[in-house]
Amino acid sequence: MEKEIEWDYSLNKGPESWINLCDDYHQACTKYMQSPIALAKSKITNNLTQDALEIEYECDDFQIQWSKHTFHFIPKSKNNKVYFDGKYFYLDDIHFHIPSEHSLENAVYPIEFHFVHHSQENEPLVIAVLFKKIVGNEELLQIEESCTTINWDLRKKSLRLNPKVFIPQLVNYYAYYGSYTTPPCIGDVHWIVFSTVSSLFSRTILKLMKEKGWTSNNRPIQKQEQKKIWHT
Repeated sequence: MEKEIEWDYSLNKGPESWINLCDDYHQACTKYMQSPIALAKSKITNNLTQDALEIEYECDDFQIQWSKHTFHFIPKSKNNKVYFDGKYFYLDDIHFHIPSEHSLENAVYPIEFHFVHHSQENEPLVIAVLFKKIVGNEELLQIEESCTTINWDLRKKSLRLNPKVFIPQLVNYYAYYGSYTTPPCIGDVHWIVFSTVSSLFSRTILKLMKEKGWTSNNRPIQKQEQKKIWHT
């Protein structure tokens, strides 16, 4: 069995060194059109209508895993999906990066969630949602676990969640073609990055950040080689 290449966000094995860890990482992480990129209204080349993206999320059971330097929420079914570019993409994973990987109008935000989907043909589509702050005040301590909150018992390995609680009410977004932001940084990824930034209400995620003592698990902004940037 081939040994998995170890990578992280440190000086020796972090983003600047990923291309030196193995030939596959070098080829993929230096490929044309890498992510994340700096997004701004001045860079828009094409327009999209808001209904080009249809989000069909519902309450589901998710398994919680710590892997690749972040927490992952893995759906136990294929019920959650989005419709984009004439086909369905099914949700496979939710995870987050601190601080945000993309920037909006030159602003970097405290946290960015990624919703990783794949079509039946295995085409990847990632939705990114950025948040300007994480709220975990005393009032939230009274909120019970439910599909409409992002709170759970840390002793548990699963939770019920409706991913739609992360999605801004105002559906404005950028769209572009890029890559995954972790090794091996494989390309041809549909990116949907919401340009609406709101607050994230989760005492659990705030607690996790404090307990882990995270400083960052984000890939820096990459040189923009995309010829087209869409926006609604």
